[in-house]
Amino acid sequence: MPSDFGFVMSCSTVQPVPCGMQVRANTRRDVLALLQEHGAAAHGYTPAWYSAARLAKMDTAIEEVGD
Repeated sequence: MPSDFGFVMSCSTVQPVPCGMQVRANTRRDVLALLQEHGAAAHGYTPAWYSAARLAKMDTAIEEVGD
């Protein structure tokens, strides 16, 4: 993926497992969606695990990356 994507976050930043997956996307919303997909596929997290409070906490951990 290009390095100029707008937002990035590592799986292990917000999910209580050791994981080297890093998600990059153009929007914060896309980062959250990709992390939820990854969490389900790689770690077995269900949609219920991603409560509104947890998603809000995850959103604050997303880093913005510039050019």
